[in-house]
Amino acid sequence: MPEPEEIPGELPCNGGISRFLAVNIGDLSVCAVYVPPGSSKDGPTLDWLDCLREYVCKEGYARHNSLLCGDFNVPKIDDKSNGKLKRALKELKGPGFCDLYRKAHPCVTGNPGCTWGYREGDGTKGASRLHLILASESLARRCRKIWLDGSPNLWPRPDAPPLVAELDVEV
Repeated sequence: MPEPEEIPGELPCNGGISRFLAVNIGDLSVCAVYVPPGSSKDGPTLDWLDCLREYVCKEGYARHNSLLCGDFNVPKIDDKSNGKLKRALKELKGPGFCDLYRKAHPCVTGNPGCTWGYREGDGTKGASRLHLILASESLARRCRKIWLDGSPNLWPRPDAPPLVAELDVEV
């Protein structure tokens, strides 16, 4: 397996609260993000998602095997509302990305994929799917399975369980 190669640089909007790491492993590109949480105004989150969309378009992520994954901090992704954050996420997926969890589990009520968010605070199951794995279409076809790792979280401050995908790739 080739060594991961970090792609140097930052997003121009990476103002300290958000996180961004991009690596290439052979012909696979992975971009891990922590999008700043929204507020009643959602300005920083909207700006950050727009900046990320511009970056992945410029770098051509959708044209090769690539993943965008992490904590996107867009609550209630699967409900029928059409707020600004959900539109921004839809625009991010627009250049050719697929939500792997929803592709594998299309029934929102049967397999909601809900995570535990810090806003619930008491460790109960949340109503939001904050963690996402978005894949280019070429890579989405090679997803074997995807699931929430619900094993007990032993960190001092538990967060949402990780989303895990098994992909049929050779790097």
